[in-house]
Amino acid sequence: MKQKIFLIIGILLLSFFWVSIYNEFMANHTYYQGMLASRANRKLVIWSVIAVCIPIVYIIRSKMFSLKKFFVYILPLALITFTLAFTLIKDNIIGWSAGLIILILNTLLLYFLGMYVIVGLTAFGTRISKTYIKFKETRRQEMLLNFWMGLGVFLLIVYIFSMVHLIRGAVIWLLFIGLGYMVWRMKDDILPYETIITDVVDEFRGEKLRANRRKRIGVVLLAISIIYYLYGFQLAFIPYSTAWDANHEYMYIPKVISLSHGVIRGNVGPAASAPGLWHMFITFFFALIQPIKGRFWLAPDTIAVAMNFLSGMFVLIFGAGLIKEVLGYFSPKKTEEEDITTAIGMYSGWMMLLFWLTSWMGAFLVFVDNKTDLGVMTLTILAVLSGFIFLKHILDNREHGLKLHRDSLKYIIISWVMFAWALMAKPTAFIDVALFGLLLVGLWIDSIIAIGLGIMTVGATGILQIANARDMMTPAAGKYVVLVGLVVVVIGIVKMMMNKDKDQGNLSDKKRLFKYICIWLATLVATLLIFKWPNVLVKQINDHTFTPGGFVKTVLLAANDTTALAAQTAVDTAIVNAAVLTPDQCKQTTFTAEELSGGLRKAVVSNEDVGRYVGYGWKEITKGAGLNLGYGVLRLLYPRNNTCYGIERAAKMLCNNAQAIESFNVPTLETLFAKTKPGTVPYNLLSWALAAYAIKGGGTGTVINPIEYKEQIVALRQYYQNHTIKTDAGKINIPYRYLIPFNVTFNRSLQNLSSYYTDIGFVRLLILMLLVLGFVYAMFNAKRFNQDTNLVVLSSITIIGRAIWWIIGWGIVWYAMGLVVWTVISVAMVLRDMFEHSKEEKDKTMVYIILLLLAIRGLIQLVLNFVRISSQGGGGPFLRYKMSNGKSVEITSTLQQKQVVKVGYGQKDVFDLQFPHYNKFIDAVKTRKNTDGVLIAGTYMQYFLDNQHNIRNDGMLDRFREKNSDGNMCKSYQRLRDSNLKYLVIDPNIGTVVMGEGNESLFNRFFAKKDPVTGKIIDDGAISNLVKLRRAGYINLFSTNNLGAKYAFTLDDAALTAKFGAMWEDALVFLRAKLAIARFFPDAQELLNFIGETFVSRIGNGEVIGDIADVYGKTVDTAKIFTTSQAIIAQQWDATALTQTVEGLSQDERMILTQYIGLVNLAKAQNAQYQEFVNNIIGQSLGGGSQLIVFELN
Repeated sequence: MKQKIFLIIGILLLSFFWVSIYNEFMANHTYYQGMLASRANRKLVIWSVIAVCIPIVYIIRSKMFSLKKFFVYILPLALITFTLAFTLIKDNIIGWSAGLIILILNTLLLYFLGMYVIVGLTAFGTRISKTYIKFKETRRQEMLLNFWMGLGVFLLIVYIFSMVHLIRGAVIWLLFIGLGYMVWRMKDDILPYETIITDVVDEFRGEKLRANRRKRIGVVLLAISIIYYLYGFQLAFIPYSTAWDANHEYMYIPKVISLSHGVIRGNVGPAASAPGLWHMFITFFFALIQPIKGRFWLAPDTIAVAMNFLSGMFVLIFGAGLIKEVLGYFSPKKTEEEDITTAIGMYSGWMMLLFWLTSWMGAFLVFVDNKTDLGVMTLTILAVLSGFIFLKHILDNREHGLKLHRDSLKYIIISWVMFAWALMAKPTAFIDVALFGLLLVGLWIDSIIAIGLGIMTVGATGILQIANARDMMTPAAGKYVVLVGLVVVVIGIVKMMMNKDKDQGNLSDKKRLFKYICIWLATLVATLLIFKWPNVLVKQINDHTFTPGGFVKTVLLAANDTTALAAQTAVDTAIVNAAVLTPDQCKQTTFTAEELSGGLRKAVVSNEDVGRYVGYGWKEITKGAGLNLGYGVLRLLYPRNNTCYGIERAAKMLCNNAQAIESFNVPTLETLFAKTKPGTVPYNLLSWALAAYAIKGGGTGTVINPIEYKEQIVALRQYYQNHTIKTDAGKINIPYRYLIPFNVTFNRSLQNLSSYYTDIGFVRLLILMLLVLGFVYAMFNAKRFNQDTNLVVLSSITIIGRAIWWIIGWGIVWYAMGLVVWTVISVAMVLRDMFEHSKEEKDKTMVYIILLLLAIRGLIQLVLNFVRISSQGGGGPFLRYKMSNGKSVEITSTLQQKQVVKVGYGQKDVFDLQFPHYNKFIDAVKTRKNTDGVLIAGTYMQYFLDNQHNIRNDGMLDRFREKNSDGNMCKSYQRLRDSNLKYLVIDPNIGTVVMGEGNESLFNRFFAKKDPVTGKIIDDGAISNLVKLRRAGYINLFSTNNLGAKYAFTLDDAALTAKFGAMWEDALVFLRAKLAIARFFPDAQELLNFIGETFVSRIGNGEVIGDIADVYGKTVDTAKIFTTSQAIIAQQWDATALTQTVEGLSQDERMILTQYIGLVNLAKAQNAQYQEFVNNIIGQSLGGGSQLIVFELN
């Protein structure tokens, strides 16, 4: 009966609940409608199916499958077919002879380079295992371990080379050639791998499919897997990374290391310390192409990005291998019935892995953002895989009555070394280390003890305040959770001591297994110490940050240098700036080190991702919304209207007095303050609010204007909304942070309602529900089926891992990639177990219904996924780069446009179209001194700079603001100068991440904080500080393509007051700051009108020529263009003189000249075309996705 109940619940989840989930998902992802309507997207999906038929038909119909023929001829043919379709659908082939040939050549070059690396690393690993480890068997498991060892040792070699500055062309090419040598040397040893792979593929041949129809599901999954590769290959074939994170970390750091021949020790900027292990894979390919880039048509960036995409294929291949290994461990018997259950587990796990990889989050990570997270996930999967291989080895030995011997020790050590390497790739892999450790305890010692230790681990993250735990769990709450876990552990120990069942293992056997765990753990720590401690120790000594505890934490995990500091009293800038010194006077003024460092307020460093991808406050779920079934379930839990629910008493108290908080009712706030426990967050917030009231002179009879206390009101509101659930008639308000598991499906974020960071599909939520259902199911069946005890362990530690992730990473997907795999294998085991325990035909039918419903939902999700992927991939210049042939427009000597085909269309051609406004600064600092530092905020430019020494990345200008936080302009200037800063480079688009009330304090720090009543600046932000430094003459505007910023930092006060009227000093500063980032303000239209009027007023005297050149990113001689234009407009020259003059102009100057002449002619006509021209220029300048404001210190 229990079996039927759980199966019915599963069917309900995948039917009725799915309807509501799907409706809500589509309501929050309206862009799918447009993508599905796109004919081009549909054509790409169809052509992907046509292309994949080539390898699939070969596999099915071949009488004798040849691995060599498949990878040398068949798969490349499918790839070329899809490449041509992709190119023709997105754009066209430029130069059908040369363009087509080079496109095919480039495609094959990247393909075979990837194959070369994969085979070479496998041969290298085989050589290592043959020489040192000496496996006694050559199975699929050993083949995978050999690849892992080859990859791991290869990454370590490059890692060590980066530490000792051996990332040099000759060394890297020797390493590259060495992979080929390994293939030749180990050709006989790797030959059995062909048989292993061929045996796997043979399962999908025609006669096998006819004998076993279930295998047809495998063929479909194989086809989808190949389609994933076809798409990924196209989207990873780009001239350079154009993604924010890649340009600031994932591709950027490897590029800098390759250019600098290794880590730049002591650098104030990038690559100053050891990078993540997967970074070394990318570094290798950057360094491989750097020496030949002058003679090679593909850029180093192209090779690096394309090879990084292999990580997606590694996740797919080794993820499927892990699923098979897990099923083999938990289902060692081979019967016909077992074959069916194993197939259910294998295919459902493979399918869920594809859901993840093709979802927008999974695809985005490697296709678009070029992150290294799938590389980290690869290392994690291989580590977990090695763990299960050694578990299976130990299990086989135990079944045969064997104890620990040399072979078992090999597998244990290999497993932990691989986990250590995963940790070296990214510290978040510690979750996977913890989960596998808990799995060992649960399988070998006791499941209850494992769950207890898991609960203690969750509490420990709160006590230690790891990463973002401060937002989710206080240290005090963490101690209570640890105590609960400790109680569970004690219960488990007592139970184990009392258990006499031999099947559970006697105590001596458990002691021996506990010894294995200790060896496993010791190997992990030893590996981390060997490879990480020298670099960590040197860095901490150089940074003067060494402490024993900090050293251990950094070696085993990673440094947590993110701190949240309490709000500090604002400086009275009116007093400090009473006497503003000129730059010359300031240079003559001397300050001591104490005077320069005194009075500064530390930068408040916060996790911007939380505000953007998770959200602050409440999410309102209404009765009539798409999630109406969810509303009904919530109503069962929270039945009363107008009630605040929650664990924390103070938060509920604030929630119940929400109206008093909104009106800033002081008597009520004082009453609440008296009832609140001292030292808690609500106590501090109320104390701060009442102190603000006292500072403003509040007293009896004072009329309160709530606007004056907006900051305090928002802080109190956010606190109680983050910690309570509020019900009203027809709606329930849930804190966003409680909805994190749902947020990854519904994008319930204040900042990004359609964020690719959270869009991983509605199927993911169904899978999470099946995970929880499976845990409860296993708990009920644990006594009846010993197998379900293992399922309890597997599902419980996965849920524990998600709890840890929730606390330290706010559930942001790429913070814990390994959990995707743990979830997949757990749910695969749940579905497999449900079928195995279904003895009646009705029960089996219900399991088939569950699988069918999941498959149908999955098919819909896959269609949406591939349609969205199809919408990606740049056309135009990005496609022309692939065929090294492109179109460009030239201006002839008679000022006529002419389109020409350029052979040798390269990375620089694409760059000049996408980021032309970068060139002026890049060229100016090519030969800068290392002491002429560059502070960069928000822009992609740092990726393209030649000299990477002394590059300060200050994402939200927090640290720049800190240097100006005492309000003394002279001291600020000297601090910047003493910090060896010469240039300040800003993309004002960083303002987009701080919009909205949830991030209002962040916006105030970026822009300026203004008194809501008087309008005066009460606390300068980064932008207002820049305005003041410019007005005082400490900095000059070097360049910008933002006309609002140009006018804000160059026009005199008279020009502004003539338009906006007389104003006090603070208002003038505030106006200039707003003008620099005009589009971020509700009253932007008045500012935009001023920018347009100023632009038009500069036409007559030719100043607008510089404005147009700045917008288009062209470096020109404005005086020469103006003189030439006047002569042309006045018709002073004949055709010969005109031709001779124009021939002396560069193509950029000819372009700006024609633009200016056209503008002058339109201005005379004053027609609609004229207004459209001006609007287009202003719109391109202020609304572009890439903007630049560069300042230079005087």
